[in-house]
Amino acid sequence: MRKVFLIAVLIVSIIILINVTSYLISNNSCCCSINHTKDIPSFKTVGGRIISYHEFKEFIASRKLEIYLPTCLPDKYSLSAIWARDKGDNLDFPLIILYSKNNVTDYKAREDTLIIEITPSSPAPLEQYIENGAKPIYNKNGSLLGVLFEKAYCPTCISQKTLPLAIVRINGLEYLISFRDPNTLIMIINSMKQLS
Repeated sequence: MRKVFLIAVLIVSIIILINVTSYLISNNSCCCSINHTKDIPSFKTVGGRIISYHEFKEFIASRKLEIYLPTCLPDKYSLSAIWARDKGDNLDFPLIILYSKNNVTDYKAREDTLIIEITPSSPAPLEQYIENGAKPIYNKNGSLLGVLFEKAYCPTCISQKTLPLAIVRINGLEYLISFRDPNTLIMIINSMKQLS
């Protein structure tokens, strides 16, 4: 009975996370409107915008954050865009780091992009996700680093309904990372190093 309850809580949490994330990062003015939900405000509505790498580094320094990003990317992938919420006098979470082959700047998860969304960590224990079927991800020291959902619902995908999604926690920050191949996703996670 407890497992059923926890699975239901996990499903509801994922649905809420998708809806909140979609609410915060949906982009009505994007050039690619495939699978676009018109009743969800765009990320721009709540101050979301593409920021420069310099602004990103200033945000990290001003908050004294330790941000971890992958050092190993899939073949031909590179940094395409960094999104943040602009509150007028300062930037705020979520940070959305986008990597692609073709300089895609649309932050919505798709099969052809690597998306990393960074937010303050959730209080939900990672073990709760593992009890409900997520695969644990351990660092090289054997400590629990995150979890992997091999088939997370992807409402903005073009040709498939699911994408592998990892939740990784490092030093008080949560990284939601999506990529089309779970093995490559694990390789990406294992390559994450602190940004200097």
